[in-house]
Amino acid sequence: MLYFHHMRPHVERIERPEGASLRAFERRDRRYPFDWHHHPELELTLIARGAGRRYAGDAVEDYASGDCVLLGPWLPHTWASHGRGEQVALVVQFGQEWVEKFCAAAPELSAIPALLERSRRGLRVAGAGKLGVAQSMRALVEAKAADRVLALLKILDTLARSRACHPLASPAYVAGQPVVDRRLEAVNQYLRKHVAGEISQREAADIAGLTPAAFCRFFKRSTGRSFVHHVHELRVGRACQFLAESERDITDVCFASGFGNVSNFNRIFRRLKKTTPHRYRASFRATDGMG
Repeated sequence: MLYFHHMRPHVERIERPEGASLRAFERRDRRYPFDWHHHPELELTLIARGAGRRYAGDAVEDYASGDCVLLGPWLPHTWASHGRGEQVALVVQFGQEWVEKFCAAAPELSAIPALLERSRRGLRVAGAGKLGVAQSMRALVEAKAADRVLALLKILDTLARSRACHPLASPAYVAGQPVVDRRLEAVNQYLRKHVAGEISQREAADIAGLTPAAFCRFFKRSTGRSFVHHVHELRVGRACQFLAESERDITDVCFASGFGNVSNFNRIFRRLKKTTPHRYRASFRATDGMG
């Protein structure tokens, strides 16, 4: 097994066919070599045949036939196949801007922009809906010209209205997501600035212009998690990037991510990622994978 040091994602240049707004294709290979990369386009990928391990941001999960994910712009990812059996994937890559312009002109598609925003963390399609999406993906790849565009919009609308799309990467992994509430954005700026150092809930409350008790209620209502849990997610997300993209030892990663001691870091990391920092880093060992 090879270990990938300083594994920053490389930028993949996606060439769309001339006169096309998207790229759709079937990929068949004996194996998918590990290729940690990202690109400005969104990507919808269905594994028609194969098994291995999928990496998306700081999420590392096993995949098998039927696995379907929507990956947002610039989210680092790869698929690392197991064994040497034939791997088959259906892939659609497309820009966000033209889809959003299309949706702005068609109220019937108004649910799609929120789906695209959620995809910044990556979304896994679960449940019975996968079968319908798989059939639609096959039809899209085989379609021509405008039929491809219509097929993609129909798939996105289906996913946007489904409750079966579950996020992959942690909330902390994706930087720069738009925040509507100015108080929350101010707090997020404070957290990003101080994530590796001291963070005070009272100071965050002052920034939001709220009493500590009111701030706790506001933050939980706005984010769906407690302030302390959110800080832990931010720090663990930062640690995941250090573990994947650098050779820093785990003790250094612990302190560089804002944790005060290694035992606390290990405990919180295990609780959030269901594995240890050492095993998380080891999961980025691969000789096979799909870019």
